[in-house]
Amino acid sequence: MYEGNQLPAKVIPRKQLCHSQYNGEEIEMISYEALCHGNVEWVRFRGTIPANAVVCGRLISGEVVHIGRGSHLGSLTPGRVLSGEKVLYIPFGWKEICITDFEILIDNDFKVLNKNLNWIHTKREQPAPKGAILAGQDFNGCPIYVGRVQHDGNRFVGKVIPSRQICDTTDEAGNVIPKLSYEALCDAQVGWVKFEGSIPTEAVECGRDRHGGKVFVGRCHCRAEIIPGTVLEAEKKLRFVEGPEMKVEAEFEILVYSCGN
Repeated sequence: MYEGNQLPAKVIPRKQLCHSQYNGEEIEMISYEALCHGNVEWVRFRGTIPANAVVCGRLISGEVVHIGRGSHLGSLTPGRVLSGEKVLYIPFGWKEICITDFEILIDNDFKVLNKNLNWIHTKREQPAPKGAILAGQDFNGCPIYVGRVQHDGNRFVGKVIPSRQICDTTDEAGNVIPKLSYEALCDAQVGWVKFEGSIPTEAVECGRDRHGGKVFVGRCHCRAEIIPGTVLEAEKKLRFVEGPEMKVEAEFEILVYSCGN
């Protein structure tokens, strides 16, 4: 604790060091609290605070503080990650150092329940429900929302453009299927992160395919559009609709639970 702020600290017991940082300076502390026996793990920060990120405390302003670590001049040093920012601040050389490529500490015992998601049934000719999650936009700048639809026992992601009365999905064979209605994901604390070869633990589950496999929500940049689509657990690629065709993309973003203030 420093001037009403709860901050992560760099602790080296054999050197009797306990340092943190605040307002651009490294500060020396006399005592600290140690995090013990937690089922925690360091993971690469991918642009959004994971829902299971460990909370260190809050600043006097009320902003949530998370714990990160980063490399600087041969050291691997812990520091603070603020919920409203995407950088790590560490104490080093009596200064506060800002790092953009770092790891964040997560709690593996933290569970996110899909039942907390709010899916609202809507017809394609109706406006998007209040709080609908925006996925991207089409080539005319019309907003595209995250939807899910049921088809042949599969619950897949839909490409929803209310202003153009479009709600398209795909079947397992790769055909584009227009739907009259969909469920819109609304009022969720979520964010988009780059897919890096494995499904993140905090990925948002859209539903299941008819074989029981999990289905997740992804999106990609395609020409002038940002288009949502389906990510199958077994396939780990994005299936999306562009015009009259289904396309498959290996490089995409995946929707994950994020942490608000």
